[in-house]
Amino acid sequence: MKDALGIWSREEFGCLQTQLSETEEQLHVLDLKAEDDTLWQDDSDTRKELRAKMWNLGREVERLWHQKSRVAGYLWTLCYISTCINPLGVLG
Repeated sequence: MKDALGIWSREEFGCLQTQLSETEEQLHVLDLKAEDDTLWQDDSDTRKELRAKMWNLGREVERLWHQKSRVAGYLWTLCYISTCINPLGVLG
């Protein structure tokens, strides 16, 4: 079930880091275009949307890293407690 959910999530939303990189690249192209000439209204609106999307994706990536660090900390605590309770690894 967990594997199926992970596959669905990747298919539906894609890799956040990849989306963030692609959005950053698109924004960079528009920034370079803005330096050379003035932007049309459509380009200006797209630039604002890309900045908002990049900010949201950055927050999603940050939230994901926070979740992963909590899980890693929890697993480390479990391992530490189990070695304190049974330091020699002997059962019974």
